[in-house]
Amino acid sequence: MITSLNPLSLSARPLIVPSSSRISVKLAKPLDELESLIIIDGNQEIKINDSDMRFSVTKNKQSFKLLHPENHDFYKTCRDKLNWSLSKYENSSN
Repeated sequence: MITSLNPLSLSARPLIVPSSSRISVKLAKPLDELESLIIIDGNQEIKINDSDMRFSVTKNKQSFKLLHPENHDFYKTCRDKLNWSLSKYENSSN
């Protein structure tokens, strides 16, 4: 899944790609018009200082297992933390 960190539009949605994909990215505008940064897995930052710089994203060869309780419900967690499926009247915290 490829997702925008701070999308400026509600139409910016995550992109689901096959695990065998190789995604190549190149800046669309010259660097003097924008400041660009690549953030990998939420913690490693790489500043882009060359407008011709390209990078590729591929699946890592290493894998890992995620552990969670037996009764874990991913979608319930999303609903609880992100207030999914709530009307504006149910969400009184905003």
